[in-house]
Amino acid sequence: MNLGFRAYKILFLFFSSSLIIYPQITFGAKSITKGNKMELSLKKFVMARYDKKSNQFNVEHLTPAIAPNDYFKDVELSPKGQIYFITGKGIFKLSHDNLKSEQISNFIGNDLYIDPNEQFYSTTVNGLFKSKDLGKTFEPKTISGFKDSIIKSVVIDPKGTQYFATESGLLISDDKGKSFKNYLIENENPASNKNHFYKCFLSKKGDLACTTWFGVLIFNPKDKTFRKTKLEFAAQTEIAFDSQGRLYGVDGPSNSIIRSDEKLENFKVYKEEWGLENLIISNLLVDSKDQIFAFSYNGLYLKSPNTKKFENLNFAVQPKQLFPNIKLIEHPSGELFLFSWIHPASDLPD
Repeated sequence: MNLGFRAYKILFLFFSSSLIIYPQITFGAKSITKGNKMELSLKKFVMARYDKKSNQFNVEHLTPAIAPNDYFKDVELSPKGQIYFITGKGIFKLSHDNLKSEQISNFIGNDLYIDPNEQFYSTTVNGLFKSKDLGKTFEPKTISGFKDSIIKSVVIDPKGTQYFATESGLLISDDKGKSFKNYLIENENPASNKNHFYKCFLSKKGDLACTTWFGVLIFNPKDKTFRKTKLEFAAQTEIAFDSQGRLYGVDGPSNSIIRSDEKLENFKVYKEEWGLENLIISNLLVDSKDQIFAFSYNGLYLKSPNTKKFENLNFAVQPKQLFPNIKLIEHPSGELFLFSWIHPASDLPD
């Protein structure tokens, strides 16, 4: 997204779950503040707005409250600047100014994607579904010759090329969904774990990076081949491109951040140089101004292009033993929205 960062605000949403059953969320609960750190406990929904000038978080509440037995799944920004999110109850739209939500559909999917034409996509155990009326109704999207895999994520580039990350390969359509071809990492049984794709990310330059069983791979659209990267241990964590097309990821074994050059050929490991030696990083995000947000057991950290090291934003996410999902939404108003939530119990790491 080519959006500005003018209002200098971050909206942080944390959705946490139970370790035994599906996430149970108490919406509108008060936060527990200790000093200048805000701690979030299990079974709580907390929303806070960050002001860059004061470097403080102000707790706010989403209205009306989502049902206590509901759980968060995904969030997406439409090309026209409308924020939508999907829960275990359906699809909602969120007003960025007054933080009011409105349910628009009872459709329950695993995720949400909105293409440049404002068409909605969501995946379920029964395959891919598509909506042409802004998420109000969904119909199954049939992919000719392909029906035995679960679609994990959808990416559509500005030219209309569709990339579907699945459990048995990367599905690509060069004719806007009329026909598809499946590309495998290795020419063997498509059902093999070695052809399992988790999620794909597209840079502004058109480079496609996918998290897979082998770690992060770069897909070459010209010769339809995959190339391995040094991000071998980032199979299910977030990766991100900056405005220059450089790829970022978290390397678990070394507990560091790895960044590529603009050609995605050479990678460099950053740890002490960026002040990460005492942090255990679980995830990261990069905004359109190339600000890097790193998530650690110790809290949320920020590194701007003009700073040498990460700065502690004094926002501690609890419980520390859980790995949240995170997603960055940059609104046309200039606000930066940051969402974090926990997988349902079935998806939690052992």
